[in-house]
Amino acid sequence: MLTYPQKVGNSHSILQETGGMMVITIQDLIPYLYVSDNEKSVLSPVEDLFGYATPLNAALVFSGPDGNSVSFIEVSNLSLSEGGRSLTLEVTPLLQYTGDILKSLESENDEMLTDTAGATRTGIFLEIIE
Repeated sequence: MLTYPQKVGNSHSILQETGGMMVITIQDLIPYLYVSDNEKSVLSPVEDLFGYATPLNAALVFSGPDGNSVSFIEVSNLSLSEGGRSLTLEVTPLLQYTGDILKSLESENDEMLTDTAGATRTGIFLEIIE
């Protein structure tokens, strides 16, 4: 399944940790997830993210005037702020994505970006294997 949090605005931060680990915070979430399994699509509460086992493969997408930039990552941990308006993820960059669900984003794949000041929109697509 493919899922992504609904979001408004472009508030995000990326902090570099040791050993290649990064902490990404995406703010201004709408409290719903879009979930699609190619047969049907539904909206569910963002808290449903915590029902899936980690690690999760994901694609982090930054959109700006020059197009999209996509970084494939592995999410090892995630947390939601009080009120569900900010999602924080502990991630490591994936050197190669080998799944199928996020394959359509592969043509825009870049290395993990840390300078995203020009981005006008930030999104994350999560690969859910059930």
